[in-house]
Amino acid sequence: MAARECQLHLAEISGDMGVWTLEPATGDLSWSPHCRTLLGAPAEAESTFDALLNRIHADDQPAVRRAFAQAAHMRREFTIDFRSQDGAQLRCVGRPHASVASRDGVALSGILLNCAAAGSDAEGSRLGAVLSRIDRLHEVERNSVASRLQGEVAQRIAALQARLESLAVNSTVPAATRAEIVALSADAAECMDAVRGAIFEMSPPGLAELGFAGALERYAAEHAGAAGIDLAFDVATASLPVDVAVLESLYVVARAGIDNVVRHARARHMRVVVKCDEEELCLRVEDDGIGISDADLMKDSACSLFASSERLADSGGELRVSGRPNQGTVLEATIALRQRIRLLRQQVGKLRVA
Repeated sequence: MAARECQLHLAEISGDMGVWTLEPATGDLSWSPHCRTLLGAPAEAESTFDALLNRIHADDQPAVRRAFAQAAHMRREFTIDFRSQDGAQLRCVGRPHASVASRDGVALSGILLNCAAAGSDAEGSRLGAVLSRIDRLHEVERNSVASRLQGEVAQRIAALQARLESLAVNSTVPAATRAEIVALSADAAECMDAVRGAIFEMSPPGLAELGFAGALERYAAEHAGAAGIDLAFDVATASLPVDVAVLESLYVVARAGIDNVVRHARARHMRVVVKCDEEELCLRVEDDGIGISDADLMKDSACSLFASSERLADSGGELRVSGRPNQGTVLEATIALRQRIRLLRQQVGKLRVA
């Protein structure tokens, strides 16, 4: 709900723009009231991609469907102009990001606006700013759900478990019933473990709780250990000469790199290194697995790399990925510490494959 409310607010302050988010795997669509207005859709229109297509001129529907499908598959931004059923000239701009509904999936978010409003440089700049903010909304939504699980579901399960344990040792309860209660208590304990695991996946302990080095080491150690991968960790515990926002961006990139090794690399060893000098801050995540290729970056599993590279670029950083068959993969993220270089990097491509 927090993300949805922010999206609607962004649409209102952006003037003649509507905001939308699509889950391609399910066809579920969140489109703001102004999106519906621009397309001439009634307020009761279904929240699906097909409902949106039905408001587009029949001759333009195939091109729009193709643009969305290619953006989801190729992990790239897109812009397409089309006509509504009423003949209005509209422009849709979107970009891929990590799915909220599926950890490994991809979703699309963007803006719908009148072509007349899209012509000026000022509107184009505002469009980019709003799209960048939308990417952050999904992280806010994950944290919100995790907080609710912790504050509501986990507490209720804990109370239920305590009540069951009390009944299990109550001598006035028949022995057969106490045995059933013990079994139910064990089930409640398993539910609690599952909820805690979900909370950690959606919102693991971060920089505020553990500091950059501590948070990164915990994340790397837990995931490598679960996958049976030997971990070499070399990150200075001293404070780094960048602000918290930059460290958060680097942490997001590191997590994406570690996830890629654990899930897809088939590696035996992983090395995580963070170094810093006067010129730049550098993160390297290396493995000895099967190696990544250009084709691999077109798969759903690479979505997190693209999403994190966008965030890194906002901090003046650059992400490079290189791999060779059966010789492993190297992910390297660098953030320039000199302001002039950081500004230049913000103008170049987000993700390179060496």
